[in-house]
Amino acid sequence: MSHARGSLILIFLFSVSSYSQPRAAAPSAAPQIGTTLKHLVVSPSALTFYSAPNTPYYPPTQKQTLTVTSGDGTALSFTAIANTATGWLTVITPNLTDSATTPVDILIKETTSALTVGTYSGTVTITALTPGVLNSPVVIPVTLIMTPPNTLVVSDGSVALTQTSNAVKPPAQSVSVIGTTSLGTPITFASVVTYGQGQGQGWLTVSQSSATTPSTLTITANGSGLAAGSYTAQILLISAGVTSQAVNVTLTLGSAAGGFSSGGSMAHFAAEGNWVTRITLVNNGTTSAQAHLNFFDDDGNAIALPLVFPQTSLAILPPATTVDRTLNPGAVLTIQTAGPDSQPTQAGWIQLLSNGNIGGFAVFKQLQDSGEPEAVVPLETRNAGSYVLYFDHTTGYVTGVALANIATQPANVALVIRDDAGTVMQSDHIPLAAQGHTAFVLSDSYPVTAQRRGTIEFQTPAGGQINVLGLSFSPSQTFTTIPPLAK
Repeated sequence: MSHARGSLILIFLFSVSSYSQPRAAAPSAAPQIGTTLKHLVVSPSALTFYSAPNTPYYPPTQKQTLTVTSGDGTALSFTAIANTATGWLTVITPNLTDSATTPVDILIKETTSALTVGTYSGTVTITALTPGVLNSPVVIPVTLIMTPPNTLVVSDGSVALTQTSNAVKPPAQSVSVIGTTSLGTPITFASVVTYGQGQGQGWLTVSQSSATTPSTLTITANGSGLAAGSYTAQILLISAGVTSQAVNVTLTLGSAAGGFSSGGSMAHFAAEGNWVTRITLVNNGTTSAQAHLNFFDDDGNAIALPLVFPQTSLAILPPATTVDRTLNPGAVLTIQTAGPDSQPTQAGWIQLLSNGNIGGFAVFKQLQDSGEPEAVVPLETRNAGSYVLYFDHTTGYVTGVALANIATQPANVALVIRDDAGTVMQSDHIPLAAQGHTAFVLSDSYPVTAQRRGTIEFQTPAGGQINVLGLSFSPSQTFTTIPPLAK
């Protein structure tokens, strides 16, 4: 059985084939249910170039491609215009003008001969010439990072990881490595892990022992078997003719981690692409306590989210994979995802660790022209043998399901679907990565549930832990939470 993954398919076509319109591009008249609406699809959603000043020629890395298509396959005419303060960005279409017709690949080229070290921003604006395109214009942000030649630049020179006393390994963290040679070409480098005396061995892993810029290195640690305390190591980034760079890694274990333990999990979040998730934490204890949030994607990797802390500022902070805050007794912390509506929806699940009595919940909403429907994501603290969700697919309703694997080992989650008389209609298994996540429309993945009422039971694997969330969508595109029943 194939299972849809990613953004809970919350921007899906429902059972009546209506299209969820981007918030910023309302048509002059509301579309009728069942109609096909034109919209541009541009991939990727952002571009980043890397170069060095005074490169003698333009290497292939200074050219990238944007693919422009339409959502329904209709041929759409459009213009593509580059916008920068100093003219370093150029758009080249197949006919060598600023206009083209979908489907088409257009070439984006940057020229850096007159630029100095620094970061430069620009855009490529895709504007439909064909009438009635809902999301026109589409603006693609473009970033140019100029680094000194023959120099590796690391996004973060230090990484701190905390492993709780129950030996759950901390979520992976990532650092980016950029840089070019004096010719503007990428740098190939080695990643070497070193441990100091008395700092343990083998607890630190880097995803790539050899890589080429630009590259993202995933750093994972597992201190199982080590005594409580703090441990340090270095990741040396080495390339011939280039000054070595180092990433310092600290792992804090057990009681030195402040007695953190699991405070629960939230089975789903949705961010960007017209979705916002607001997380609320409350310290219900009589003493100050620390809260540590981890964000995971479908594959169990740490996922970086741009965040806002509206109690103190509406400024959007750089994307983060974790949040650490101290809450006074009775205090409340509110965190909200941020990011442009034009970006693809990011989805996954949230883990709460705490050294006190901290509870909470999340609310996610979809930004629509007709309103902003919301649903609650409860903080799940139970570890039941199974969870049961009710579904009702009569009168045009649709059920969305999110499933998270809280455990640090892969899981194969058994499920049983029953009708409203209790008769088994289908059984299946859903594989999940360690700390992984999946989301799907129930009637799409299991057509046996179409036009019926019943339940779906998810069975917790032996020695594991899962979290389940259901959402019921109405034909009018509103939705509400279906709470899972512990069994």
